Amino acid sequence: MSRLKYTPEVQEYIRDHARGTSYRSMAEQLLNVFGMEVTPEQMQYYYKNHRLRSGNRPGGAAGKGIPTKYPPEMGDYIKEIAEGRLSSEITDMVNERFGPGTITVRGLRSWKKNNKVRSGAHLGRLKPGCMSHNKGKHWDDFLSPEAQQRVLKNLFPKGHVPANIAKIGEIRVNTDGYLVKKVQDFGNQQKRWRFLHRLVWEEHNGPIPKGCVISFADGNKQNCAIENLVLETKAQHAIKNHLGWKSWDRESAETYNLLADVRSAVSRKKRRKEK
Repeated sequence: MSRLKYTPEVQEYIRDHARGTSYRSMAEQLLNVFGMEVTPEQMQYYYKNHRLRSGNRPGGAAGKGIPTKYPPEMGDYIKEIAEGRLSSEITDMVNERFGPGTITVRGLRSWKKNNKVRSGAHLGRLKPGCMSHNKGKHWDDFLSPEAQQRVLKNLFPKGHVPANIAKIGEIRVNTDGYLVKKVQDFGNQQKRWRFLHRLVWEEHNGPIPKGCVISFADGNKQNCAIENLVLETKAQHAIKNHLGWKSWDRESAETYNLLADVRSAVSRKKRRKEK
């Protein structure tokens, strides 16, 4: 690749405009002003070799205390034309009036933010009072019979049930590793799906008493056999988890529950003495 030759005019332009101008922006300016094709990487080498500083942080933002040089009249002009225009449109108008490379779209957005200028124009956002073209119309007014038939082919019939919907009685593993069973098709997630270990315990013993939970004697959350399920209070459950007590069978689980009751009783007695 041939080495780039910077004419004295180009070198003087770079020196005068280097402060506050990023490598990419300078490359765009050289292309627009002199018709010279330079990459941002080449501009970076030029800055380094000639000991020039743009004062810009990585990403193009101006360094602290180093303001970007804009024409004095540019601010008033932007405020005058900003209403209802996109940043790209405003950038083109500013560069057309004050010269190529005066400001980039990114720089304009920063200027608008710093100066609290809002144009009110957003891509993809409907303007206040905007009405759909087919509001209040029958589809015969804007769709041909052929188009209507194509639409009907893609509509779900009334009462359609997705092919992958879970059936009542289906058992799955939830994100926490517990087995859950679908019990109904309506209601929220908690009403449609219930923990299998709670269903098994209730089937054998009736409703779970208030303030109690069902734990697994061997620690396996997917072993829902009734012999592996242990009823314990929330206090017992909290103490066991806090102390890291892990049971391996029903006997050890019930023993830990008794020890948890003892620790709970001792704590209550100490609190009473402190009072």
